[in-house]
Amino acid sequence: VRRPEQPKGHNKMRSIARRHPLAVFLAIAYGASAAIFAVPLLSLAGIGLIELDLPGVAPFVLLDAFALAGAAFIATALAEGRTGIRELRRRVFNFRVNPGWYALAILLLPVAAMATAIVVGGADVLAAIAGDPVTVLATIVVGAALAFPLVNLWEETAWTGFALERLQRRLGPIGASVVTTWLQGLVHVPLVFVVGGGTVGRVPPEQIP
Repeated sequence: VRRPEQPKGHNKMRSIARRHPLAVFLAIAYGASAAIFAVPLLSLAGIGLIELDLPGVAPFVLLDAFALAGAAFIATALAEGRTGIRELRRRVFNFRVNPGWYALAILLLPVAAMATAIVVGGADVLAAIAGDPVTVLATIVVGAALAFPLVNLWEETAWTGFALERLQRRLGPIGASVVTTWLQGLVHVPLVFVVGGGTVGRVPPEQIP
């Protein structure tokens, strides 16, 4: 039984994806992210081109995380077919080390952020923590626990599972990590111009660089 012929456009896309999988992934990822973040960027919380008052950017960050994971699976399907999809899924859901290391990884970033805040902010930060340590620690722990399954896992499906995996073959682990960090950072550029997007408030123009 002969398989139905694929449309020429589909075959051309697969050919491009096989030769340039990372470029195809980035095109899909950046395009989807730009479309998603365009809403808060143009709203009153952003540059104010449309009369739309949003309660926050969290839903858009969540949607973007899923879109990035989708971009990784689409690019993989085009470049490597079902075999590649199975391998990507295995990399995402294969837990290779003791669960304690995953708990450390989840908590390390917020703890490091708090330590940095103490170094930069000094006594004021320490006073805020000392005033209500239970709430502060609970916020960190709950925030990290929620962020991992809702956002981080899907973002890293894209950046670690797809982009870093391919870049390591050419640049090694350190070089690939540096490049992947900047590629990931570019996705968040629109949030710099949105209140509560990249920081607590709007980033002053002189601090954007």
